[in-house]
Amino acid sequence: MAGPEAAAAARLRVGDWALVLATSPSGNPRTPAYLRGRVGQVVRSHGVVSNPLDHAVDYPPLYSVVFPLDATTEVLADLHEEWLALVGTPGAPAGRPVGAPPW
Repeated sequence: MAGPEAAAAARLRVGDWALVLATSPSGNPRTPAYLRGRVGQVVRSHGVVSNPLDHAVDYPPLYSVVFPLDATTEVLADLHEEWLALVGTPGAPAGRPVGAPPW
């Protein structure tokens, strides 16, 4: 799915802060262990991913998420929505989400 349908299906938006869950609800182990429990910022939404040769149903929406490690180093990872929990949005009155880096 691409275009407006993919955007409507996506729960997270570019700029949102998201926590990588410790375990996946579906049991899929593809998310790197070193990212589990970390908070990152969504920098791109790819929408729902379809792969009929490999999977009978569409994959959940896919996001590119950046994880600041320190003031000069970051990791970028593509993660499916089932692995992510929203913890903050840009301009939220609560300020920086818990777990977000201080810089």
